Amino acid sequence: MPKKSNGVPPLTQYWMPPDSLIESGPGLPWACLATTFEFDAAFFEAELLPRFLGLRFDHSENEPSFLVEREEALALSRVAVLVDQSRLDPTQTTMRWDQIPVRVPGGILHAKITLLAWQRFLRVIVGSANLNRYG
Repeated sequence: MPKKSNGVPPLTQYWMPPDSLIESGPGLPWACLATTFEFDAAFFEAELLPRFLGLRFDHSENEPSFLVEREEALALSRVAVLVDQSRLDPTQTTMRWDQIPVRVPGGILHAKITLLAWQRFLRVIVGSANLNRYG
């Protein structure tokens, strides 16, 4: 995704640790917990998970090798997305991360909070963006 016109990087950039930590290293990805109302599993798997896991995927690479790399990285971390029960996305391609339906009596799950934890770095994102391409 391109940068927004106001110079602020897209929210997807915040799924990676800051550049200032690259030398000392944030450590391995440990856990990701996110909440959302609208959800797009394909977007999550292609755009967000690779950033969190530190995968370097170029769409010109051999896709099966990327999938193996992703599966190996997911085996070492815990990833879960809490989704409003009416918005579960059955297109999820791997069982290595959890899509958990949430029912809010008399309402909807509207919270958009993401907790990203690496061994030596923690990031909390609170916002209004759903976990889909338009968010």
